[in-house]
Amino acid sequence: MGIIDALFGMSKQKAMRLNQLEAVLRETTWLSPADREYLKAAFGKYLKDGVTKEEAAKEFLELRKNYKDAITDTEIEKLKAKIMSFFL
Repeated sequence: MGIIDALFGMSKQKAMRLNQLEAVLRETTWLSPADREYLKAAFGKYLKDGVTKEEAAKEFLELRKNYKDAITDTEIEKLKAKIMSFFL
């Protein structure tokens, strides 16, 4: 968001809210409940004002870098396709 947009509220960027993210995560039958909670927490830092397309893309890059979690790259890509389709 640019400074002018922030000052005057002219940004019309679409954002995914918590209830929308939860709905997408409930549809992800290939993920365990623990993985869904992990993802909800990962996106949580953006949920105050909603997750924008750019923030979602950034978070997916971070998820792919994290080899300590139980979520595979394939699962991340499937989820990324679902969430990014929200912004179309």
